[in-house]
Amino acid sequence: MNPEIQRVLAQEQTAATLGRALIEGYLSPSLGAISKTETDNLVFKCLVETGAVRTDRGIYDIARRLNVTPTKAKNLLFQWQLRMAGDDRELENEVIENLLEVRFSSNGKLLTFGIENPLLREKLRAMFIEKKLFPDGSFSDEIVKVPIDQFVEFLDHRLDDQTKTQLIGRLYPNNQRGLSFKGVAKSALQHWGRKVIGKAADDVVEQTLTKVTKLMRGVFKGEIAEVEPVEDDEEEVDENVEEDEDNEGGE
Repeated sequence: MNPEIQRVLAQEQTAATLGRALIEGYLSPSLGAISKTETDNLVFKCLVETGAVRTDRGIYDIARRLNVTPTKAKNLLFQWQLRMAGDDRELENEVIENLLEVRFSSNGKLLTFGIENPLLREKLRAMFIEKKLFPDGSFSDEIVKVPIDQFVEFLDHRLDDQTKTQLIGRLYPNNQRGLSFKGVAKSALQHWGRKVIGKAADDVVEQTLTKVTKLMRGVFKGEIAEVEPVEDDEEEVDENVEEDEDNEGGE
């Protein structure tokens, strides 16, 4: 048995509480009526409630404490989360917090998000499907990958027209050409993606990722005043936006 679990169970009151909960759960509705999987879920629930297992320390910590594989730990955590999840709005807010920390794939064409929590990954997938969007299916393990155009489409569904106009003005303050939000957002993300995966110095990469994070906070947190403009290569970016909008108009 894991030393951490032993330490928690050495407390008489905790051990008594755990034993009572296990017996009550196992005898409901009758002895042996629940399956092995449900028995595992019951034991996991009781260990979490007594503090012997911490759900906020990640999959590896759970796997080590229970001496099981990470896959088994993920399944136990996911089942517990499904049963204990609160308001769906709170869950969406947790997903948004993860979306603030965006990175780019090696080719600069995908946005990547590190989300270890299995329930949050499923919630993110559901949020996309709800808008009739189907990313590349990389909702597995801890890295969620979403093509830039799909992510921009997702944002376009979420934001009202006023917010979109404000974001366009923040990203391209000198541009008066009536560009669409989707064209501007896609162009900005593609532009920043090229800088991140290129041969830019570390400090430039860090500054660029900070700009992306500020854009995400503007989108999801309403901090529009903090969004920074796409300050260089403006002529090239504008041409790309025009091309995108021409393609959209022909669809």
